[in-house]
Amino acid sequence: MSAVTALQAALAAEHRAVYLYGVIGARSAHPAKPRVTKLWERHKLRRDDLIGFLRARDAEPVTSEAAYPVPDGKTPAELGAAVESDVLTAYLPLAGAVPKALRAYAATAMQDAMNVHVRWSRTAPANAFPGLDPAALEPDA
Repeated sequence: MSAVTALQAALAAEHRAVYLYGVIGARSAHPAKPRVTKLWERHKLRRDDLIGFLRARDAEPVTSEAAYPVPDGKTPAELGAAVESDVLTAYLPLAGAVPKALRAYAATAMQDAMNVHVRWSRTAPANAFPGLDPAALEPDA
């Protein structure tokens, strides 16, 4: 996967995260709103960074959808954990990107997403390497 394709996928995930954090904020109790707002703003900053990375490569950034599907029956915490898991997975292809600064950016974004996922869900994800084929973790026969 090219760096531009990987950046576009990460940007699409950030667009969705920005939208869904608006939903999470609307569904959250008042004491949680400042935390949700902070996370919403963090995703907006990452979205803007990705747009800059794409424009620096003379690529037209993917645009946000007008709306995104909102899963039924999820609590704000469950929705937040799902959003962060999706964002983490979207950044995974950038882990091998060139230049090194882009890899470092993706690694930081994935670490942040994992940390927030754990806070929302209060558990570590079942798959420690999202997006990686489980067969890749099997020892060679």
